[in-house]
Amino acid sequence: MHTSNLLNVHAGGRPTALATVERSAHGNANMVCQAAVDQAIVNLVVGAVLPLRLVEVDEFVALITTLQPNRHVMRGRHTYDVIASTLDDIHAEYGIR
Repeated sequence: MHTSNLLNVHAGGRPTALATVERSAHGNANMVCQAAVDQAIVNLVVGAVLPLRLVEVDEFVALITTLQPNRHVMRGRHTYDVIASTLDDIHAEYGIR
């Protein structure tokens, strides 16, 4: 399996989703890795200032699994820890304390 990484580019001061594409040996199937799904969810919640409970909403989970059937939405305490860490990084980057 070949993996290529796209850079996590900052546009307008906001991080975009880190996209890692996995291609099958035949090159027929493209699938975003779980880490990229998790990062995209964090970027959405943080960038759009959405409530953390979004990741628990059945329709949101259905959206993610429809788009990437082999992936899941992070849930529970892990979600909050990852988002809190991201917010800490943003605060440190901009000197907000």
